[in-house]
Amino acid sequence: MAGRDNQTKKRSCGRGRTKGSPVKARLAQARKLLTLSEMPIARIAQECGFSSQSHLTASFRGAHAVTPAQFRARIASHRE
Repeated sequence: MAGRDNQTKKRSCGRGRTKGSPVKARLAQARKLLTLSEMPIARIAQECGFSSQSHLTASFRGAHAVTPAQFRARIASHRE
């Protein structure tokens, strides 16, 4: 039963791997802003609720295997 309480706590803190987790939603918003705006990455991190640009970068890299800057550069190269 203790393990079950741990899983519930992780999900409520946004660290769980549930489909609708807050981190996934924030990363989706960051992807959208990286794609559609020229807003600085530090500002995107702030707008999406990350504690810093480095927090966004670490989370983004973990989810997408590229940094936000690399993601933005790839999007820009596809537009040309």
